[in-house]
Amino acid sequence: MARLGFEYKVDIEGTDVSGDFSLMPDMIAALEATAIDLLPHKDASRHSVDNGDPDCVQANITFEILEPEEFKGRRIWTYWTIRHTDSENGAYKFGKRMFDKFCRAVHVEYPEDTDDLRLKAFPAKIGRSKGGPKPGGGNYDDKNEIKDFFFTDDRATKPVPEIGVLAGQPVVAKPANDNKPATRPAAAAAAAAAAPAAGARRPWGTK
Repeated sequence: MARLGFEYKVDIEGTDVSGDFSLMPDMIAALEATAIDLLPHKDASRHSVDNGDPDCVQANITFEILEPEEFKGRRIWTYWTIRHTDSENGAYKFGKRMFDKFCRAVHVEYPEDTDDLRLKAFPAKIGRSKGGPKPGGGNYDDKNEIKDFFFTDDRATKPVPEIGVLAGQPVVAKPANDNKPATRPAAAAAAAAAAPAAGARRPWGTK
């Protein structure tokens, strides 16, 4: 038995708030990064380089869907290795490539701070991946993840597909009350920008 050692009050109303974690269909979506944390990777050594920065870094990113409307507010979490002492490390090669695509999608070639990448709408393909094996047996649940990014810079060579669920995918009805917390002002503004009037250009069409 262990005493808490401090006064703790349960937030009863907060226990009724729940998110929708059901698997979403494959789609083309408008997203934005709402949180980016740079943490030492598990392979980071006891010694660090570059004025104390870890020599292996993992970017933990929370992406929030702006469109399609029926999935607005749903989140996708990624964990990309963006720095590693071994340039041939598989996680690093994949993570750097995905992070590079993310940076290009939001028109940032030389990010100096994570705020350079946050709250900027961009188009991407969302798909599903099979859950891998758990250390103790069984498998993790299948999950949604970003499969690819689309670019709107001057060097882009392919058009951005229309936002929406891809053909042949089940359409998930949005519940009448999904208990989602109110959308924060910044996300609401970005969502409004991501849904322009007919004939208007999407926010990622300009720099």
